Amino acid sequence: MSSELQLVGFTEALDWRSMEFVDLNPLRCCSLCNVVPKVTVVLECCHALCELCYQNVLHSERRCPLDGDGFEESKTSRFVSTSRQIEKQKVRCCNFKEGCDFVGAV
Repeated sequence: MSSELQLVGFTEALDWRSMEFVDLNPLRCCSLCNVVPKVTVVLECCHALCELCYQNVLHSERRCPLDGDGFEESKTSRFVSTSRQIEKQKVRCCNFKEGCDFVGAV
């Protein structure tokens, strides 16, 4: 699985920079806004949301915005990513759309 996402909260140099991740665990990124934050909240349906998206959903219908499944706050879990774990993730070169096939660690 390849996906273009933005890191948030790990380092100022990389914050909000688009990166094409290779084989990133889906629990590490927000299923709604496509950021890779330090903490995601995993709903009962297994979709992960960043804290901001989760708070918005929590204060509205308490339904997953992706599949409409209801959830209980007590049955959610937190998935924490450390800087060290993120640094080991593989990303494509920023010129991958122009044909560069280099893949390296963040």
